[in-house]
Amino acid sequence: MGLTIFIRARSGSIPTKEGLEIIKKGFEVVNKLEEMKEGALRLSEFMNAELRVAAIPGVMNSLVQTVSSFRSEYQNISFRIVEGVSDDILHKLRLNELDIGLIGIRGDVSSIGPGILFEPIWDGRIVVGAWRTSPLAAKKKVTPEEMRKHSFALYDEAPVMDFVREFAMAHGPLILQFTSNNQNAIAMAMKETWRQR
Repeated sequence: MGLTIFIRARSGSIPTKEGLEIIKKGFEVVNKLEEMKEGALRLSEFMNAELRVAAIPGVMNSLVQTVSSFRSEYQNISFRIVEGVSDDILHKLRLNELDIGLIGIRGDVSSIGPGILFEPIWDGRIVVGAWRTSPLAAKKKVTPEEMRKHSFALYDEAPVMDFVREFAMAHGPLILQFTSNNQNAIAMAMKETWRQR
């Protein structure tokens, strides 16, 4: 550019007034290049990331549909989806083995504990499911007394079992024929029970 940047002397090189400005601009350029490299590295890590998600069975279908819609926008992100119970999902979140957990919680959310960001997505409720041939199938509402006359196959999850304990204290025990953390096993147990009748 035709500018003198340094003046050589026996003690070393001394920048000129113009040289100081050019050196200052050079440092700015180097810093901006470093920022760009760091940004590109973060972006490439994000674009080739794995998102680890766990959910209770009741929301698994919605989760799979959501992930399928993300795949078209974020093709370089791989999704790892597992099914589990709420307590196990919370434990894995605390150990940083999961990025997102979809859980069921009953009552006070303070039981989640510190360090986990929690946001309610749905308000849920416990409902009675019955086969078409069951006497309960035609009813809009079922009383606690009617519930105590029938046996139940229940999902083995803390909020459901809390409900069973509270129900027993208020109305007497339910007949629990079968509990499992597998929805298909529960459905098969219910089907088998009605086939035997």
